[in-house]
Amino acid sequence: MRYHMLLLFLLLSVSMVSASCIGYLDDFNIRVLDAMLRPVPGADVQVTFDRGSTFGDQYFTTPVNQTDDNGLYHIRISNQGTKSRVIDCGIVVLASYGSTFNRQTFIANQHNEPADVVIPVYKLTFLVQDQNGRGLPNATVFFLNNTKKTGADGRVLFYSQNWTMDYFVTYHGGKQSGPVEIGGDTIRNVIIPIYYVTLYVKDDTGAQLPATIFYLNDTYDAPEGVTNLTIYSNEAQLIIAHGGIEKKANITPKYTSSMETVYFDIHAPAVQNIQQLLVGNRVRMTMDIIDGGVHPSRVDPASVKLKYRILPSEEWQSVGAFALAPGRYGFDFPQIDDGRIVEFSITAKDYEGNSVEQQGRFVIQTGIINATTNNTDNNSGNQQQNTDNSQQFPWLYVVFGVIFIIIVFYIVKFIGEKQKKE
Repeated sequence: MRYHMLLLFLLLSVSMVSASCIGYLDDFNIRVLDAMLRPVPGADVQVTFDRGSTFGDQYFTTPVNQTDDNGLYHIRISNQGTKSRVIDCGIVVLASYGSTFNRQTFIANQHNEPADVVIPVYKLTFLVQDQNGRGLPNATVFFLNNTKKTGADGRVLFYSQNWTMDYFVTYHGGKQSGPVEIGGDTIRNVIIPIYYVTLYVKDDTGAQLPATIFYLNDTYDAPEGVTNLTIYSNEAQLIIAHGGIEKKANITPKYTSSMETVYFDIHAPAVQNIQQLLVGNRVRMTMDIIDGGVHPSRVDPASVKLKYRILPSEEWQSVGAFALAPGRYGFDFPQIDDGRIVEFSITAKDYEGNSVEQQGRFVIQTGIINATTNNTDNNSGNQQQNTDNSQQFPWLYVVFGVIFIIIVFYIVKFIGEKQKKE
């Protein structure tokens, strides 16, 4: 008798539960908690429940929504109340943060308010500061496929399970990345250094140049060749423009306030001390090619070239240069017949593209070389300097001197003999 009464009670209970699920309306809050039972703001929540409809899919799944600052998500569920089948009274809640999740089922209108779902995550706080410990607001932090901005104190909160994951932080071009190991509540300190740089722009002689500086998305004018920059990295790449010339410059400040100088080489190298000598029956031309100034970019040896022609030919030939000493170069001509006139052109550049061209000609004779040179400088700053120089080998003066001495000798001898006769 007691057994039959218990069975009847259970059947009535099931019948009452089933009846209460037909056409129900459940309006409640879902609260997501972390492993320490604290509300989790920004957690993802998705709910699946029986539609109670006689047509279409039996279940409906909501879009993914996020909990508010109190870890709550409010939902209102309406079951249409079909009697053609048994209604599933279960409401399945999937709560997640990143790839960590928990799935929990509640019975319609038979759950707590709010209905709590616990996921095994802990607080992960990023504290973004400069090298002096000052918090950096609006720094961008990327973690677990989620991007957030730091607050006024340089802090931003994430949640994570216990594991090791990578992060990435940026602030005005400064950045830091790497792994962070989570073991319970964790604070990750991130340092983005800030440097206040006084930047000077000068030419290769040390004179300041007007310039425009481009750094990240900012433009700085330096009409007097000096400006102040704020750099958010141990190394920064700048683009500096002067007179239509642009160059990239990397600066690596070492102190919170520092001075840096970027030099433009705007002067061409100079070709000096040209000499010709005979090596056997061939002419060797030597010269100094110097890139002067306090901060030159130096001569590019690969740019030193010579071309020549033997007049009256219009066909130019090339001769390769070789280094004789630092800054001194040589060219060996092929064997050329005596009396021929050789016209030549020497070109060279420094590493910033300033070029010089030296032109000239010389006459080959037996033991005598008459040479005339013409120098033209060209550089990337559109500055030109033209000079004309004449060079003759000293052997010509020696010959003229000997002839002059012989003439004088005979004149003196002639005068002396005439005086004796008188």
